[in-house]
Amino acid sequence: MSIVFAGTGVPGGRVIGATVRVDGDARDERFPPAEYAATVDRKTGIDPEQRLAMLDHRPVNRTDGGRAIDILF
Repeated sequence: MSIVFAGTGVPGGRVIGATVRVDGDARDERFPPAEYAATVDRKTGIDPEQRLAMLDHRPVNRTDGGRAIDILF
C-alpha cells in the first residue's frame, strides 16, 4: 500500500519505507493505520489523543492510540 502526504508543511520529495519487489511486503518501517490517522490529525491541528463518544456513548480514542509519524514533520 502507498500513501501520499502533501501540504501542511510535509517535506517535499520524502519517501519512507521500502517494499520487497517480489511480493510487495514491507522491508523497512511499517506504519499501522492508526499512525497515519494520528499524522493527519496532528498536521491539521486536531488532537490525536482526543476522545470521542460513539452512538452508544462509549468513549473511544480518535486514533486508537496511534502516534504521528515524526519523520513527516
